[in-house]
Amino acid sequence: MSRISAAQRPRLVALLLAAAAVIAAAVLLVVTRDGGEPDEPAGRSAVASPLVTPSPPPPSRPPSPAAARVVSALEYGATPDDDGDDTAAILAALRDVAGTGVGVHLPAGLYRVTTLRVPDGSRLVGDGARSRLLGGVELGARCRVSDLTVGADGRAFRFADGATRCLLTRVTFVGGGSTGSGDDHGVIRFTDDRTASHIAFTDCVIGANSADGNGVSIVDQGWEGATYHDLTWRRCVFKGSPRMSFECIQRPDGVHPMTTGYHSIDLIDCVFEPSGSETVSFDAVHEGGSSRITGCTFLGAGWNDAYPWKQTVEFNRATDMVFSGNTVYRGLGAMINHNGVPGEPDGTVISDNVFDATVAYIPKAPSREIQLIYFNNVNGARFTRNTVRSDAGGELAYLSGSSDNVFAGNRFIDTRPADEALACIKFSSSSHDNRFSGELFRTAAAVGALVAVAGSTGNLVERSTFVTGEGRPVTVEAGSSILLMDNTYR
Repeated sequence: MSRISAAQRPRLVALLLAAAAVIAAAVLLVVTRDGGEPDEPAGRSAVASPLVTPSPPPPSRPPSPAAARVVSALEYGATPDDDGDDTAAILAALRDVAGTGVGVHLPAGLYRVTTLRVPDGSRLVGDGARSRLLGGVELGARCRVSDLTVGADGRAFRFADGATRCLLTRVTFVGGGSTGSGDDHGVIRFTDDRTASHIAFTDCVIGANSADGNGVSIVDQGWEGATYHDLTWRRCVFKGSPRMSFECIQRPDGVHPMTTGYHSIDLIDCVFEPSGSETVSFDAVHEGGSSRITGCTFLGAGWNDAYPWKQTVEFNRATDMVFSGNTVYRGLGAMINHNGVPGEPDGTVISDNVFDATVAYIPKAPSREIQLIYFNNVNGARFTRNTVRSDAGGELAYLSGSSDNVFAGNRFIDTRPADEALACIKFSSSSHDNRFSGELFRTAAAVGALVAVAGSTGNLVERSTFVTGEGRPVTVEAGSSILLMDNTYR
């Protein structure tokens, strides 16, 4: 081999460096194409418009059935796209591999089942929207379901008693039972005589109820054998059901004393299309709440005249709720309807939200008797850094029989002209000792930004800005009072 002279070495090093750069660029190109990395520059992300309902994102490159360790349901006699019953074949496949980590694959097609009770430790996977499981399904513990459309008219997707550690990913739920169908009420149903926990829905679609009922229906009885906790919906789309998109209620069974209650029922980064009645309701009797709704978009509520309730989000005696970072558009009822228990601490936090009634996805507007933010018998809640904007309905916020709540850093803006505008806040029914700090109140109403009636006293407003034009800042009826300190008036 010839020796390399000292004069040739710099040139050789340069050639080697150039070759390495070419190879690195080629590897980066392959990673970018095959790995699904975004084309956006670092630090940027594509954000869906809040005016368009996004669909759950499909996987950039779903794994092949063979690579994911699955067996085909066809090998056990399932026959898609015919009128036969595939329950026994699919169940045989599931029982054969349950608990082994091997999944059962439903290739593209329509599979009919009566009631498929998925065994504990099962994994069921399809080919996305092309794989449809028509019928009733009940999921056991430690199950995984992905890339399927599942459900049937009159039937709810349900969970076995004690179901836990389940993950449902990119599943579209359809069908659902009516309000009179008992344990089948809802597109997804957590029934009132069971318990379940640690169940996660990710990138799913909850279809509109095909009857007159809910999208999701959770019924908690408040004792250890019939309660729910740690249920999560993340990046899901809720289609507009005729009644409620999501209802979590607590009802005693008349036999067991109520000793506990639901908690950690979380909705994260979800989109809710306009619902017929209420969009989301948390209702408690004994103990219930301690759940969070964060990063969600609500496109309205109240289009179905068959139901009297029109509010977008309801907390009815549910305590220690967190409602944060959401965007709420116009509904026919209150955007937040919060009912507490007289004299009992509430602990709910409502922060960093946008309540914008100037944007509507429903054809009707609320009446002037409907307040946007409604507190009734709420004590000790926090309402901070929110924007409340409206050109329709009643006062922007209404406090009835509520005390010791903290409002801080909010913006209350009524965009209507003087002959239509209303007060930003109305205190009524002996609401007292609420504190407002660092607020912006903007309205052209002649009565001003704040109105106190019916014995409401001791409500403090400090370091806030009033923009009321030719209107007065406040109106206080006899027997009521508002304490004003260090405010700015424009």
